[in-house]
Amino acid sequence: MHTFGAFEEDALHCVQRANARGQLCSLEHFARRHGAACYSTLREALYPVAEAGAGDVLEFFMKTLCLDALWYCSDTGATVLHHAARVGRTELLSGVFQRHNVAQHVEVADDFGRIPPIWCGKRRRNIEFLQLLLELGSQGPTTTDQDGRSVESFSRLHYALASKLRRFITQCIASALDLE
Repeated sequence: MHTFGAFEEDALHCVQRANARGQLCSLEHFARRHGAACYSTLREALYPVAEAGAGDVLEFFMKTLCLDALWYCSDTGATVLHHAARVGRTELLSGVFQRHNVAQHVEVADDFGRIPPIWCGKRRRNIEFLQLLLELGSQGPTTTDQDGRSVESFSRLHYALASKLRRFITQCIASALDLE
């Protein structure tokens, strides 16, 4: 297990506090105290913050790091959008991401060729997020990753035939085939 140094523990505490209580002042204090030295720590915190749905904290990171911080890739090539898709954070998609040109990024793949809609297939309650991605122009249900898996194959493997996510994906694929 990774043991955090004093600097990392301080950063982790500040990020957790800001996320849990909606208090950006602790992150602002941390950034002022450590300056540019804290940027790599803040950058690593982008992904858990996206999964937590903390839009205010993401906006702070973009102001502190730069506007392109939303589209930085993690060590697996995933962006903040991928992480938000994994847990279905629709409030970020209709808020922070809309204000920062998300439509350009709905088809960006991680290092394994998985686009955000494929990440949606990991949880059954992500129908609304997947639907919003499709409205933004994603070809999600028909796109496959490097191993040939798609949102449909994920849903077939993990969810019952009658599940809402699987029915929704099947309908999307049928309508995509009708358009061709």
